[in-house]
Amino acid sequence: MERRIPLAAVLVLLLSFGCQSAEYRQAKKLFEAGMYEEALERLDEEIANRPENSKAYILIGHCCLGLFRDSGSQSMWEQAQVSFARGFRLNNSEANREEIVQAYIRLGKEQLESRGPYSVRAFQHAVRVDLQKKFEIARYLLEHQERSVCEDEERYVEACDAGLLVLATIYDVSLKERAVALYLDRLRNCLTADVIWKNAADPESLEVETKYERAIDCYRTRCSEMNPACEQMFFGLLVERAKRSYAEGDARSALFFTSVASSHTAEKDGRIIAGLLTDIGTLAAERDEAGLSLEALRRARELGPSHDEAVETTSY
Repeated sequence: MERRIPLAAVLVLLLSFGCQSAEYRQAKKLFEAGMYEEALERLDEEIANRPENSKAYILIGHCCLGLFRDSGSQSMWEQAQVSFARGFRLNNSEANREEIVQAYIRLGKEQLESRGPYSVRAFQHAVRVDLQKKFEIARYLLEHQERSVCEDEERYVEACDAGLLVLATIYDVSLKERAVALYLDRLRNCLTADVIWKNAADPESLEVETKYERAIDCYRTRCSEMNPACEQMFFGLLVERAKRSYAEGDARSALFFTSVASSHTAEKDGRIIAGLLTDIGTLAAERDEAGLSLEALRRARELGPSHDEAVETTSY
């Protein structure tokens, strides 16, 4: 028996092909070939003749993102947003919504993998177009950070600075506990990097210390934003690490960790820090590290007169 295509389906197909002018079809082929500028020229002709063609504006957005990927041009990024928004206003169908959202999500993932600066912005635009995508994006961001635990610390700090885990917990608060645990885990990794401190006499030691101080401060700041109770946990971990260095006779790393801990010290914790700095100063003096000893004692006294007794008497 001969199969017949329903008349309604035939009409839909005819209308669909009828909307695709020669200029649009040419632009589509050029876009797929990566010839974005040439495609934009055809699309300019298309919207001049058919200013209500939403697909043309969306394709312009895709072309602009292609040029942005090639050049990093801020103007192309901005033009893509304008074109996507115009296309969606002309036709806010689910198909158009999904196409635009996926373009932003794809760009966000590419930027994240390539360490580009636009990952957060791309994900935020995706959520603006479709609020329900926030849960998918939140899970992706958290899982990406969990996978990257063993990667280069500097890369992880860049992600921390960008606030990726904070964004994930804003989009899905149920992920907050996992995000906090991940920041604490990263801090513990920093504090157990013994090889870093054994090379403290190296000329590059200051750069290394700056890098790790930045990492520790970033983890503490972001973690505390999600859970204020983390501040005290971070302080305890830093003091514990400083005490271990002191017990091992490593005055330099003990001073480093104590100094980082003291940067956000509450008044009630000042005595602990002052006492530890005093003991580090004594240890450094015994090891003929006069400069280090004077620095530790100076920092102890800077905590204020209320801690002078600790400077004189406390010992670990």
